[in-house]
Amino acid sequence: MPTVVCQQCATSFETPEWRLRQGKGKYCSRDCANEAMRGFHAIYPVEYMAYHDAKRRCVNPYHPTNKINYKERGIKFLFSSFEQFFNSLGPRPDGTSLDRIDNDGHYEPGNVRWATPRQQAQNKQNNRCYTLNGLTLCAAEWDRRLGLHKGTVTRRIEKYNWPIEKALTQKAVSRN
Repeated sequence: MPTVVCQQCATSFETPEWRLRQGKGKYCSRDCANEAMRGFHAIYPVEYMAYHDAKRRCVNPYHPTNKINYKERGIKFLFSSFEQFFNSLGPRPDGTSLDRIDNDGHYEPGNVRWATPRQQAQNKQNNRCYTLNGLTLCAAEWDRRLGLHKGTVTRRIEKYNWPIEKALTQKAVSRN
């Protein structure tokens, strides 16, 4: 059985591997688990879950997305406590979720924010981004700004080999 450290009292203890795969086995006793559930995050449950889930994605080697999305990319969880996390971000506004500003950066103060679904979609690893006159936007945002159908900018550049300047300045052609 693997040896782990209690997240409440820092005591080392052994726990079955299946408990770790399920995201359990964090506390050496029920008392430590209950004590951990009281406190700051009881007042801010939504924010605490965002903190906890981000930490688990980076730290738990059994989390399904850990290896590909975090470990292999070198992304770390660098908040030392929930209090530090909360003081950095504040309460979560309705309709937002946790996002890293620099998608290749760590979970750390200054690189996390509460983001809308649109901001989250524009900050994905697989987005195609293009720059014109010092302004870098993802292809979907260029489409919106130019009044184009989704995917038009990407098709212009990748399929039709348009120069970026032409692809990002030519508005939609009206067909009447």
